[in-house]
Amino acid sequence: MYRYESVAGQVREWIATGTLKPGDRLLSVRDMAVKLGYSTVTVHQAYGVLQIEGLLEVRPRSGFFISDSARQLPEFASEPADFSPEDTEPEAVDALLSDFDDLPREGLAGTAISSDLTPAVELYRLMSSALRREVARHEEVPWQGLDALREVIARRLGAWAPSRRMRDITVTPDVAAALDLCLNLLAKPGEKVLVETPTDPATVTALLGRGLGIVEIYSHPRFGLDPDQLEYLLDTQDIAVCILSPINHVPTGVSYSLDVAQRLVDITGRRSVPIIENLAAQALLYNDDAPVFDLTAFDSRNLVFQIGGFAGTLGPRFGVGWVALPGKYRLNPSVPAWPRHGAAGQWAHQRAIADFVGKRSYDRHLHVLKQTLAARVRKGMSLISQRFPDTCTVSRPSGGYMCWVRGPKNFSALSTSSRRRDRPTFIPGPMYSVTRAFGNFLALNLSSAWTPQREDDLMDIGRMLARLS
Repeated sequence: MYRYESVAGQVREWIATGTLKPGDRLLSVRDMAVKLGYSTVTVHQAYGVLQIEGLLEVRPRSGFFISDSARQLPEFASEPADFSPEDTEPEAVDALLSDFDDLPREGLAGTAISSDLTPAVELYRLMSSALRREVARHEEVPWQGLDALREVIARRLGAWAPSRRMRDITVTPDVAAALDLCLNLLAKPGEKVLVETPTDPATVTALLGRGLGIVEIYSHPRFGLDPDQLEYLLDTQDIAVCILSPINHVPTGVSYSLDVAQRLVDITGRRSVPIIENLAAQALLYNDDAPVFDLTAFDSRNLVFQIGGFAGTLGPRFGVGWVALPGKYRLNPSVPAWPRHGAAGQWAHQRAIADFVGKRSYDRHLHVLKQTLAARVRKGMSLISQRFPDTCTVSRPSGGYMCWVRGPKNFSALSTSSRRRDRPTFIPGPMYSVTRAFGNFLALNLSSAWTPQREDDLMDIGRMLARLS
């Protein structure tokens, strides 16, 4: 993060917490530089960014003031669960799966990161080169995936999970297939699986139709899971496996604290309940205050299975997934746990990803990606605060590109979305729950550039919510 972004972030935090209110005068550039320990050039650059975002305004001969439009919507308070699970009929399951398939890739209602943030040109160049080699050498992909790609994944995982080795890694077509593989290993039909709610639609669709008992545990948009609630559910339900997303949880963007993460692993470990840890969004963490870790740091019993993928950083076309198994577990092609689709794609596809991710260019890409993404999300959060009514509550993402919004009590996300099927502008909350909870919630994808049309779409959502307030 650049220094000016730290200054701008501090001012945003003061606004969000009410320390600074609309109309308040901000310290002069020189005084702020002394207060925060930065140069006047850095502070002046930060003030410029905040002006562009509409949070600051300059008054001649008076200085910098918090803009009247710099209002902040309420955050989620420390209240009990905001969801009311409902009975899920077969027709509702079919409709849910159909709705997910109909969602667009990009835009406010999109499920994927904006394509302009992905290195598609470079990846296709590498893939073209790899295809020529594949044709010339008749290369085949080993059943566990290309060794070069598995080695790259193991090396990157090693920053947080030193115990992971290439032999522990299995490449899959995408993250959903990685979850499918783990569920086949760890949960038999009729057994119960604990999953956070809200959770990403890909997890919801992976769970439905498997004949599993689903136990939902509330993931608070600010604090994540409550360890005490997890302990209670494990003691009162016969849980076979837990599915958790501790970093940049979708759709709230929350990351667990280290203390919570350690307690969760301890609670499940003492009961010998394995965890499937979803790291798909870990690379998109851009809040320096959020801890970077994975659950293997606290796992002394080899009960943490990890899944992840590259869709969030390379885009869905190159979004292969992977599974990292604890040391005592091994797979082979004859094990029924291997998904029906077999090896994860063609040699050239995996080779291109391995070549790109294995070089320093990937780290440079991640740096630019996170900076751009953070700026777009901040801009989106500012627009939401200006254009949504006070009856709405919003999450404050520490990473990723989704924002979770609770609308007025009489807002029906599903019925409103069905009326806008020809041009969806948000993802309805029930898409993030196996039991179709969160009826008055919606999720927004903030990864795209802010065009006038996209800003108008956001304003239209705000007007619609205001009419229901």
